[in-house]
Amino acid sequence: MAKAKPTTKICKHCATEIPYDAKICPNCRKKQKKGCLLPVLITIGILVALLAVLGKMAGGSDSSSSSTASSGQKSSSSSGKKTATATSIPLEYYTSVTVDDMVNDLSSNALKAQEKYKGKYLQITGRLSNIDSDGKYISLSPASFSVYSVMCYVKNDEQKAKVANMTSDDTVTLRGKCKDVGEVMGFSLDIDSIEGFDAAAAELQFATSADGYIVISADELVDIINKNALAAQNAFKGKKLAITGRLGTIDSDGKYIGLDSSKDFDFTNIQCYIKTDEQKAKVMEMKKGDALTVKGKCKDVGELLGYSIDIESIE
Repeated sequence: MAKAKPTTKICKHCATEIPYDAKICPNCRKKQKKGCLLPVLITIGILVALLAVLGKMAGGSDSSSSSTASSGQKSSSSSGKKTATATSIPLEYYTSVTVDDMVNDLSSNALKAQEKYKGKYLQITGRLSNIDSDGKYISLSPASFSVYSVMCYVKNDEQKAKVANMTSDDTVTLRGKCKDVGEVMGFSLDIDSIEGFDAAAAELQFATSADGYIVISADELVDIINKNALAAQNAFKGKKLAITGRLGTIDSDGKYIGLDSSKDFDFTNIQCYIKTDEQKAKVMEMKKGDALTVKGKCKDVGELLGYSIDIESIE
């Protein structure tokens, strides 16, 4: 037998008995809520929490496996990168060519030379004509005079060590990729390897005075920088030198003097900066061509500007 539907209920606000279907209490005029929303929300919250826990438990092993696989992939990828970096270019990829051939091709037809050499791996033989004092590049030139050369960029310390033991006019063979070709600048190349030079060769050796100065002549300084500006920088920059030579330029403001070598038609600068009034007074009593010895610290060495020295004493 069906249960009879109640006819009244108690107002939750004023506790007055009111009709069961009333949505507003006739006594206090407040809405009547069924009161089931909070239990429903609590129930939903509990269900969501349970589902989250179950999902985490079920997916934990998959996530761990995925993480392991991902880690393995990263490791493999990293290993692959290292292998690719360490792999050298096979020798058969390099085309043997001389600087003379390259310069002749460029002189004949710059467009054709670019098509032939740009982006190609080359094994080049030529005459070493210039060594950057910072060891960033060397230049190879043909046997006869030409405005064109191959500028070869040093890429690591091993190559730089080999360059430091070279001498201008040496015949050099190297391998690398030709980056650019132009009718004005000639060729540029990134060096992969340099052949025939011992990176462990002994450094330049010089006599040293009791007070710690490298004893050297202006002639020797000029000869070394003309052969290899990088070797000159490695040997002298930041060192104390006792230089013997002839007085050359005398600055009219008394800021510096120049030392000349005995070599004719050599324009290498050995610029010595005056630091005190006593040094300036000594220079006032001298004339060009006088023999002198300058002691001081070598501030800089460059293939274009030569040597710069801060004078400590003039003898």
